[in-house]
Amino acid sequence: MKIQKLTLAALLAVSALFVSCDDSDDPIDAVVNTPDDISTYSFFNGTESTVSFDGQTTRLKMVNEIGDALKPKNDDVTQIVLPELLVLNEMFKDGTGFSVESALDDPKKAVRNKVANSTGLFKDDLEGSEAEKVVFDGYISSQVNDVLPGIKMGTIAASGVAGFVESGKRYVNENGLEYDQAFYKGLIGGLVVDQVLNHYLNRLDDNNDGTDEYRTAHDADETADGKLYTTMEHHWDEAYGYVYGNKDADRLLYKYIKKVDENPKFKGIASTIENAFKLGRAAIVTKNYDERDAQVAVIRKNISQIVGIRAVNYLNAGIASIEDTTTDRETAFHDLSEGYGFIYSLQFTYDINTDEPYFNNTEVNDYLEILDNASGNGFWDIDESDLEDISEEIATEFGFRETQAKVQSK
Repeated sequence: MKIQKLTLAALLAVSALFVSCDDSDDPIDAVVNTPDDISTYSFFNGTESTVSFDGQTTRLKMVNEIGDALKPKNDDVTQIVLPELLVLNEMFKDGTGFSVESALDDPKKAVRNKVANSTGLFKDDLEGSEAEKVVFDGYISSQVNDVLPGIKMGTIAASGVAGFVESGKRYVNENGLEYDQAFYKGLIGGLVVDQVLNHYLNRLDDNNDGTDEYRTAHDADETADGKLYTTMEHHWDEAYGYVYGNKDADRLLYKYIKKVDENPKFKGIASTIENAFKLGRAAIVTKNYDERDAQVAVIRKNISQIVGIRAVNYLNAGIASIEDTTTDRETAFHDLSEGYGFIYSLQFTYDINTDEPYFNNTEVNDYLEILDNASGNGFWDIDESDLEDISEEIATEFGFRETQAKVQSK
């Protein structure tokens, strides 16, 4: 018989409130809980911890190193060493080729395998899953083959010409897009949000197949083979790990949860998400599945909000830079590139009212086509009104005012 010791206080009977905002703004329809007696994310079988998410931590660290490798080494243009596509592909696709110091090599944890790989969205859509993986293959290959060769030659980017902008600080394609930013921000949705909201939180009772095999085992206190935890507990922990598994150096979702929380309009959303993970895990231990599912809804609602808020934030920051006549147009490209990645990530969100993403793949690709400006040259000549329309539509869909996401720019 499994013995559990909770470090959380008793579950709250009522944990859903609403985010507050200034009287001058409409209220934001976001689920928030703010219990005062929450403790650390610690759960035990006897005296041994049952929490395990090493695989998620490894993948988050892999993403960081792949992202670093997408940039050329050495600021001196005459001494630049360009990354090799073969090495980058090995890291992303095979899970090997990482630096000896990082000790990350592990083919079982290759990042690409987990992109667009949720049972919720892609269980019966292997073709769609592969299509999204290819998007990230393209970011990597285009960076190496199309953008960086010109960097070594000192090519200054211009409309229709890949090169560097902002005195060599940033590297863009012919449309002004930074592939490394599209890679990072796209993986917020394609890896983290999809795995958390659509995969592991969909695999608590069973493998999203209606068998209830994991709930049956959990009810009987049956741990996974050779482990101290049940499969239900572990799947919850794996969802938690994708958010909090690399907190000190995170460049994906956790980083932007903190940034959104710094905005007074959305203050409290970070603690809401973290508390929901703690409350939900405690509910699993006590087999209180109604409470567990209530916290799943809190997590899905608020993590999805993070993606929408940051997409709007970066679009608006880009618009402001374009409209600033004292700066060059290319100063907007960094924000627009980040916005590009967050817009891509919208298709992996989860609307708890419909059990569907807030924006589907077709809608997202329509937005990206506008940003790519296929008939023109992307960010170089995109119309601000198109950016404003996209921003307003995203804000409206998520239920907040567009102005509420304008506070921050970076």
